[in-house]
Amino acid sequence: MNRALFDMLKFHKVPSDILCLIEVLNDSKQEALHKLLKFENSTVDGFSLRKRNITDLYQFDYELNAIASKLLCFYNPRYSENRISSFFSFTNHDEELSILQRDGYLVSPQRLGEAKTASIRSALGKMRFAPKNKANDSKLGDELISIGNQKNQTMEAGTFWLSDMNKAVQNPILASLAFDPYILNMASNYLGCTPIHVQTNAWFSFPVEDVNKQLSTSAQLFHQDKEFTKFIKVFIYLNEVGPDNGPHCYIKGSHLNELYKQGVPLTSRLSDEDALKYYSQENIMHLCGPEGTVVFGDTCSVHKGTPLKHGFRMILQFEYAASLYMSPIEPFDQLEQSLKATLQHLPKRCLLNYDSSARKRYLKQKSSNGLISSVTKRADSWFFNRKLKAYALKFKDS
Repeated sequence: MNRALFDMLKFHKVPSDILCLIEVLNDSKQEALHKLLKFENSTVDGFSLRKRNITDLYQFDYELNAIASKLLCFYNPRYSENRISSFFSFTNHDEELSILQRDGYLVSPQRLGEAKTASIRSALGKMRFAPKNKANDSKLGDELISIGNQKNQTMEAGTFWLSDMNKAVQNPILASLAFDPYILNMASNYLGCTPIHVQTNAWFSFPVEDVNKQLSTSAQLFHQDKEFTKFIKVFIYLNEVGPDNGPHCYIKGSHLNELYKQGVPLTSRLSDEDALKYYSQENIMHLCGPEGTVVFGDTCSVHKGTPLKHGFRMILQFEYAASLYMSPIEPFDQLEQSLKATLQHLPKRCLLNYDSSARKRYLKQKSSNGLISSVTKRADSWFFNRKLKAYALKFKDS
């Protein structure tokens, strides 16, 4: 076993059954696991390690994440909350968890009621949304809802994303839902440890005049996410989603057989035809549903949004991670005092990404990176993607 890893595990008195699982891992996986645990026992910002250690994400497949979850649970036990939910009724977590683990996705039997979805739409209506890389084209959510309700409406930009997540996480109703006991229990049981809330996001999707131009920028080509070593997302439909207004689409079971293991780099976007080279047509699932539909998704699974033919789609998304190691997402400011008081029952780890000092460091790093010339950025991106492709091909051949 990796000596540094062995010494760390011995120091923390990790149980022998977990040690046995680690001993049979290859050297690369042991090294990646050691870096994760070293981070967990440090005060280093996870986002500062992403560029340096990005290729380690190829090591964190379903097998290694299962082991990492056991170790993280050893330090940060699974969240268990018996409070009554303000949004959902009692449900059988075990049955739902089994489906989520098998398929990578779960359409929850729970739904948000009309009054709750209306309150969330109202809150988001006061926030601004913009196309990617076009902050000056932002619009209020209420304006986008009005546009979406018009017949035969098309937009030059197919998707408008929430402009300020840091503002959204301070909204009382969004925070209440993000830390709802049902959602946190599901996230914790899937991750196998205390979940860290890392994202509150939302977006509007519209039909576009030039569909092909928007497919990649609007995440409407098949791809997989690899934002953290292990994470889970929760999608909530804020209006009815049918076959013609952009149902979320995923490939069932693909979280167990990720794209990079086929030699496809993590940054890739695939057409339907290319995706079918690796996965069966019968496992491609489209998730239609009424307003208030709740979907849990491990987006390591191959997935996409489907282009809209008419109408619009409004989605709220939460994300939870097992660790902030190599986080690509901005830290948030500390919760406002009144909101923090209502969440004081939560484990501190749930709020680990709420750190005003870390946010300042993140924004400073981002600003510093922004000073690089566009030519240098393109060159960095080219070399970076070549590096990822080389690792993907390495896994395919192994």
